[in-house]
Amino acid sequence: MSSFRTRVAPGLAAVASLLPLATPAQTPPSALEEVTISATKTPQPLLEVPATVTVIDAARIDREMATDIKELIRYEPGVSVRNAQGRFGLTDFNIRGIDGNRVLIEVDQVRMPQAFAIGSFSNATRDGVDVDLLKRVDIVRGSASSLYGSNAIGGVVAFTTKDPADLLREGESFGANLKLGYGEEDDGRAGTATVAARSGRWSGLVAYTRREHGEFQNRGRIDAQDASRTTPNPQDGYSDSVLAKAVWTPGEQHIVRLTLEQSRTDLFSDVYAARTRTPALATLSLLGNDEQARTRLGIEHQFRDLGTALVDGGEWRLYRQDGDTTQYTTEERRVGAGAAVSQRVRERVFRYAEDVVGGELTLRKALATGGVAHELTWGVEYLQTDIDQLRDGFELNRTTGARSPFVGIETFPVRDTPLTRTREAGLYVQDEVRVGRWTFTPSVRFDRYELEPTTDPIFSADNPGVTPTALTASTVSPRLGIVWKAAEAITAFASYSAGFRAPPFGDVNAGLTNAIARYTTLPNADLRPETSDNLELGVRWSRGAAFAALSVYSNRFDDFIESFSFVGIQPGTGFTVFQSRNLDEVEIHGVELQGALPLGRYLPGLALRGALNWGEGDDTRADLPLQTVDPARAVIGLEYRPPGLPWRVELVTTAVERKRRINPTGGPFFAPPGYVVVDLLADWRLNEHARVNLGLFNLADRRYWEWADVRGRPATDPTIDFFSRPGRMLGAQLYLNW
Repeated sequence: MSSFRTRVAPGLAAVASLLPLATPAQTPPSALEEVTISATKTPQPLLEVPATVTVIDAARIDREMATDIKELIRYEPGVSVRNAQGRFGLTDFNIRGIDGNRVLIEVDQVRMPQAFAIGSFSNATRDGVDVDLLKRVDIVRGSASSLYGSNAIGGVVAFTTKDPADLLREGESFGANLKLGYGEEDDGRAGTATVAARSGRWSGLVAYTRREHGEFQNRGRIDAQDASRTTPNPQDGYSDSVLAKAVWTPGEQHIVRLTLEQSRTDLFSDVYAARTRTPALATLSLLGNDEQARTRLGIEHQFRDLGTALVDGGEWRLYRQDGDTTQYTTEERRVGAGAAVSQRVRERVFRYAEDVVGGELTLRKALATGGVAHELTWGVEYLQTDIDQLRDGFELNRTTGARSPFVGIETFPVRDTPLTRTREAGLYVQDEVRVGRWTFTPSVRFDRYELEPTTDPIFSADNPGVTPTALTASTVSPRLGIVWKAAEAITAFASYSAGFRAPPFGDVNAGLTNAIARYTTLPNADLRPETSDNLELGVRWSRGAAFAALSVYSNRFDDFIESFSFVGIQPGTGFTVFQSRNLDEVEIHGVELQGALPLGRYLPGLALRGALNWGEGDDTRADLPLQTVDPARAVIGLEYRPPGLPWRVELVTTAVERKRRINPTGGPFFAPPGYVVVDLLADWRLNEHARVNLGLFNLADRRYWEWADVRGRPATDPTIDFFSRPGRMLGAQLYLNW
């Protein structure tokens, strides 16, 4: 044991000094002492969790001036958010090369609506949470199906909203704050007002955020109003988000919480890049209006210290959530046929609605048998989701006045998928077994998934002779985590987890044909559930404000569902055919390193922090690289916080290698070069009630691209600058509290 301590602890300390943690502004004590509940559904410090988890609290959100989900993980290697530039904006999270609906996103333990996209003018994203309403974000890397079921096969992003207690100081009955911000990258203006009050056993909170912004900037230089454009399309957007909570504490053992959350975003786009001109057809303008709304109502009861024979504590919750995306597209066209020319307008509407009702019960019990301590957790979860997807529209011939529901090759309205109801039920149990320096955490979950489509006249008319397929799937997902506390400051862990994901409704029953573009997407009723085997090994060291953590992971996915992949050319029509299919096996492996090192002996208040992620992924059946894996990324932050003074400054450097491994099928594709970007962050507390944060991003005004944004773009794309990231940009925020 002494040899282990002698060799490993100094080694980890050396590693920390070279490659520190991706939380550049964490303050003592060590970030590994932060407590998370998302990894095991029981409170545990990160030092003792058998998984890699990142916790981003409200203070860090403010320090790093995050205003959306992409900026939220700006300094998190191994996690990214794609920006569908041009119109639809931010999409969803990618964790260790797995993205889309394979990553579970939840708010206060209620699942967010899924992403869904089909065709050129339809894209329901998962960017539906305002970060100013959050008190923390937990990011669980790797499969968490043993606790969260389907859709957590790639990881979990758990948002937790603010409570009254987060504003109310000890002994005070009222608290309020106001946050005002500006961001140059999209000319964004934002304001958040929050008030909280307490009276007896009741407390409450109301928070409101308003955001207004323009188009997201890039480094494009061609300001043409046609398809050659590389500067951003003109955009105007706004969002309103409201959070209201009432909390009743009848005693020290019970907390009852009622929550109402509402959000709405509107984005107006003038898509200059869609304008084209030929003698036969000219697209004169294309305007988009994209609306997204979500309403959540929930009640939960947390209880503890009951002291009964079967239960010490736990929680239950019931909720309803309605999510709705509506996107309007207006296209002005000039159509020529010989000497005849007509002016036409096409109106399209895409709607995607996902309404869910559900509930969850979690119970906990601590036991001790001899020298062995047990922390039992078991629970049940059920949710029912109704999905309604529809496209509608018409074409108006302004020259003749004729109006027709026939647009291009389709007669509206159409459903690309039938009305669908899914039911998901899960039952799980976990035991944390502590024996001396060892902690074993076995868990297992049983899931049953049912997909029930319903035809209606719209679907039947658009899909004659097609009978949608119902689907039932069930699985058992085990997990085993082992933590060894080698010394007071050193732990090592190993974990195995099995993952599960039921075939999505869209992949099973969706279909779309575009005769003009000469492609078709076909449903696949024979899709099998995805499964995965995930292994991770790690070691952590923590002493005061210094720490280091190293982990290696290897994830294998069987029957991996590749959504709407190219499968060939259709005989007879010559159409390109896309269809979701199961890949035999996909493997992803990588290394993550994080740490922090105070440098106070050189200059009081100086600290170095950062992180690194490297990963590779392959479709082993085809022996081809997996496109969704991001290139290696390292983040290093040098912070100076002079003792006794009310200000702080930090220089954060992000280095990303060029994308080397790209699947050439259908290519060649653009491979973004490597880059180094330096940001400067500062904050200054003016007095007890006021604080200013400033940020200068991309100090060197570098021109660069992120792989998530350009994935799949042709190598010879003349408009590749359209997808570039902003140059030098300024951000400022003012905080007032009472």
